[in-house]
Amino acid sequence: MDIKTIMNKSIFNKDGFEIPYRVYLPEKITEDCHFILYLHGAGERGSDNTKHIENNKQFIERYFSEKYDEKKPSVIIAPQCPEHYPDGREGKWVDKDWGTGSYTGIKEETLGINAVISLCNYYINKYSIKKENLIVTGISMGGFGTWDIITRYPGMFKTAVPVCGGGSITEAYKAEGTRIWTFHGDADDTVPVSATRDMVNALKNAGIDIRYTEYKGVNHGSWDPAYKEPELFQWIFDF
Repeated sequence: MDIKTIMNKSIFNKDGFEIPYRVYLPEKITEDCHFILYLHGAGERGSDNTKHIENNKQFIERYFSEKYDEKKPSVIIAPQCPEHYPDGREGKWVDKDWGTGSYTGIKEETLGINAVISLCNYYINKYSIKKENLIVTGISMGGFGTWDIITRYPGMFKTAVPVCGGGSITEAYKAEGTRIWTFHGDADDTVPVSATRDMVNALKNAGIDIRYTEYKGVNHGSWDPAYKEPELFQWIFDF
């Protein structure tokens, strides 16, 4: 399966900052269509508008290989974070050293996430996609981005699947109202498993239900078993 022929190239300009992205639009977009935002990891940064859907493409590939494009038609957006922002700072979805795990407080919103939210709103508004059909998932750096979005923009996304990422434990309570299934490997030596454990505990302490799967002996690539979970897509689309 060649994802490059399924998802079209485009560029979104937000106040002079351009971010490349790939988009899949169903042949017929109805009021029951879903919307999926996929955030890649650090290894896929750049401006080629290709690496982020060629590498670690398990989620998107499964969506099409198992015919979810027919069962649950969805607009899919996959933006690409640059290596560096115009001001010279390292390109990240969240300006955070992921090697230290979770954090406290609110990080300054990055140009990347700010542009991504505007990009999402463009398609959501254009096709009148229902709030309950909005889904976000991301791996590693994209897992941090996923946590950031559902706490920075409370209630925007109904469903979230952050994989081996981390977020702000003091802001976790703002994710109330979002269905979350998160994943991490306990042997991760890139993003410590404590990053996800801390978020899960913060949410539980806030009285928020969350589903968590931890893989014993799995290093950083926990998105591979996570996106293969038999129940995952059924849970995501809630049918």
